[in-house]
Amino acid sequence: MASVHRLRADTVERFKLHMTAKGATAQQIEEICCDMSPAFIRGIEEYFPDAEITFDKFHVMKLLGEAVDEVRIQEQKHTPELKHTKYIWLKNEVNLKAAQSN
Repeated sequence: MASVHRLRADTVERFKLHMTAKGATAQQIEEICCDMSPAFIRGIEEYFPDAEITFDKFHVMKLLGEAVDEVRIQEQKHTPELKHTKYIWLKNEVNLKAAQSN
């Protein structure tokens, strides 16, 4: 796993070197959007210390959905009505079927 983390941090370093070769500086980068990989975060902090990190929506929503489902699983042990409601909690309200939105 350490080699994967190093590889991702190296990717950030290579990007910085590419930018520098094109005449840009790391200080010009104000914000970087990435997944929540610790290696990318470390690489950004090391090579772009002035940049704000924004996590991409897909990965944030994935973690949020997993957390909601974990709570639902725990709660259904005490509230049987929650069984078979997984997708009601994870779908957008506008995408629910009529029977699910009642």
